[in-house]
Amino acid sequence: MRSTKLTKLLDNLDESIEGQKEVSLADIVEALEKRGFGALLLAPALITVLPTGAIPGVPAVCAVVICLVAGQIVIGLKKPWVPSLLGKVSISRKKLSHAIEKSKPYAEAVDEFATPRYEFLTKDVSQRVIAVLCMALAVMMAMIGFVPFVPALFSLPVLLFAAGICLRDGLLTLSGFAFCFIAAVALPFLIILLK
Repeated sequence: MRSTKLTKLLDNLDESIEGQKEVSLADIVEALEKRGFGALLLAPALITVLPTGAIPGVPAVCAVVICLVAGQIVIGLKKPWVPSLLGKVSISRKKLSHAIEKSKPYAEAVDEFATPRYEFLTKDVSQRVIAVLCMALAVMMAMIGFVPFVPALFSLPVLLFAAGICLRDGLLTLSGFAFCFIAAVALPFLIILLK
């Protein structure tokens, strides 16, 4: 599997939705499926980390998508599948394009830093372990999604895992594990604060 530059991935996604008023999940999957499961994890994680994640309901939908994609990695599917009902869930093209534009400077910074290394941490057994962690993080995102911006704490490790898989950079996936630990430590405190 070749590595995919994040900026190129974002450009391709933006071009594929040009001219549409609403962009469905099925449209996003169609645009990204050739880039692999890493790209499909990246999109909902990015939407949640950016200000779009503060829109009510968005973290929950993104969490469902992350669980769906990660679950398919765990069971070893070769091609992504989206239930037709979930595929119809949509977001404004204007909002999505704005989110893509806002994320490009960060994507460029990651592209500058990232290089294929420690690739054993981005595929096979490691990828399945990452997928299980992504599912757990997505459940936390959904549970705490009603608090603006807090779901980003659980989405950031997913974003790093996905970027690591896309770029075949094990150092990025290691960063994902580190932020996963931080999210796990922060969870009890968040629960106490929200009671």
